[in-house]
Order: sequence, then C-alpha cells, then structure tokens
Amino acid sequence: YLLAIAENRILILLDFANGFTSITSHEKLVYMLGMYEALTDAAPSLLLLLSGARKEAISERTQGILTKLAGAVRIMVSGAIAKIQGDSLFPHTPSAAGGVHPLTRDAMTCVELLARHRTTLDLILAGADERGSLAGVVSDLIAGLERNLQRRFAVACADAGGSRHLFLANNISFVLSRVADDDGVASLLGDAWAARRRSRVEQHVASYAASSWGPVVALLDTTACGRGKSAKVLAEFNAAFNRSRDSEMCREVPDPVLRAVLRNAVS
Repeated sequence: YLLAIAENRILILLDFANGFTSITSHEKLVYMLGMYEALTDAAPSLLLLLSGARKEAISERTQGILTKLAGAVRIMVSGAIAKIQGDSLFPHTPSAAGGVHPLTRDAMTCVELLARHRTTLDLILAGADERGSLAGVVSDLIAGLERNLQRRFAVACADAGGSRHLFLANNISFVLSRVADDDGVASLLGDAWAARRRSRVEQHVASYAASSWGPVVALLDTTACGRGKSAKVLAEFNAAFNRSRDSEMCREVPDPVLRAVLRNAVS
C-alpha cells in the first residue's frame, strides 16, 4: 500500500516534468535546463522508494522524459542561435554615433546564463549536435552575432566611413569585457579566441583613426598636387580639423579602456 502511494506521487511529479517537453521557445531554455537538472538529481532518490516492477516502470518513464527534455533543449539552443543571427527580429538599427547594440547585450546575457549549465549542456549536446558542446554553441552564437552586426551596419550606414569601425570596435570590446568578467564563459572560449578578438578591435581602432582623421592629416602634405602656400594649407587643415572634431566628439564609447585607446590612436 505504501509503495502504491509512493508510486502515485512520483507519477504526479513525472507528469509535471513531462509537461515541459512540449515547450520549444528558446526564451524558456534556462527553465528547461533547470527542470532537466532537477529531475536528473532527484531520480536516484525517488527510485529508492520503490522496488520490483514499480521501480523498473518509474525508471523507464524517467529516462523517457529526460530524453524528451534533452531533445527540446537542443531545439531551443538552435532557436537561440537563429535569433541572434536573424536580421528581422531586432528592429533597432545601429547608430553612426557608435555604442553597443541591444542585440550584443542580449547575446552576452544568453551566453552567461548558458555557461551556468555547462555540464548539463555538454551532456545533452555530445554526439547529438554538430557543435558537440556548449563551447561550440557559444562560439557559433558570438560569430553569428558579429556577422549580423556587420550586415546591419552595412544596410543602415552604407557610407559611414569610420563609423562602421567604431561601432564594431565598441561591440567586440563589449563582448570581450563580458567574457573576461565571467570565468565560466572565459574558460569556454579560451585565450586564443580572446586574442583573435583583441586583434580585431585593434584593427578597427586603426581603421577608424585612418578613416575619420586620415583625410584631415593629409591636408598637411604640401607636396601633393602643388597645393601652394603654407598659410592656405594650414587654413584648410584647421577647418577640416574643426569639422572632424565637432563630429567625432559626439561618438559614444562606453568602455573607458577602449576610449583611451581611441584617443591615443587619434593623437
């Protein structure tokens, strides 16, 4: 009689867990992972309450639900990556003033949440997903984010010059900062990944300085095209410098370290 009561209560719990298996929205991914982990942790203790055929039946049902939960998690992971890579899901367009795009912030929040479930995700993704692990998922997600940001800015500001480089430097720097602040995410991606991203930031900084300030500096070349007297050259330089200064002072660079690097490059 006591075994029957225990079995009935366990079946109620399993039915509750089974209800999660029909959810496929990537926005519920963290909750799905929580349910998978809770059931995995509880299963051994629940089975201790039973014996014989009851124990075998509950064990099979538990494994079946875990399998369905794992399948739903894989679908959600693919959905999260597709969301970050999608063009139409975030109406906000990049600003020529720079700054960090909301898509970048959302992507890194997602990465940080997933990193807390690394062991579970590695188990679920191993052998059943082309990425094979959470590290592969995170790498693909950030790579998709970067491609999406480049496409967005190319469409929004086709002739923006240095604005594109500043925008990408801001966003890549933000990603690097968030990765460095979270040991779990940093260990997923590794030092080589971070070094490649730092190199990209340096390239964008150099390109920004060349695009935004190079034409101003070029006016000081008195040998170009026989440009005439120094007074005229300096007057043209001064006017161009003031225009660029007034424009570039409005740029948004949230990261103080990146801001210092940019100022040094311009100087």
